[in-house]
Amino acid sequence: YRRLMRIRNEYARLRPGSYVEIRHEDVLATPEAVLVRIAGFVGLRADKAWLKGAGSLIDAQKTSKSRPDAVLRHFGEKHLHLMRE
Repeated sequence: YRRLMRIRNEYARLRPGSYVEIRHEDVLATPEAVLVRIAGFVGLRADKAWLKGAGSLIDAQKTSKSRPDAVLRHFGEKHLHLMRE
């Protein structure tokens, strides 16, 4: 928790447009809209099939169970490599 708060508080040193802030509440409320924002930020096209597949994994009723591998498998290998760096 402390690490996340430190990172968030240091955002002022970042150049505008060099990051995108995503709120957990927004992901749960409008997952496809958030995914479109993320895709646009990293320069990817938000394919409808990807949005449907990834968006269907986000369930506001099951927020206590983390499923990163299930979400990540919807990305291509090239993008996974970049995300893991």
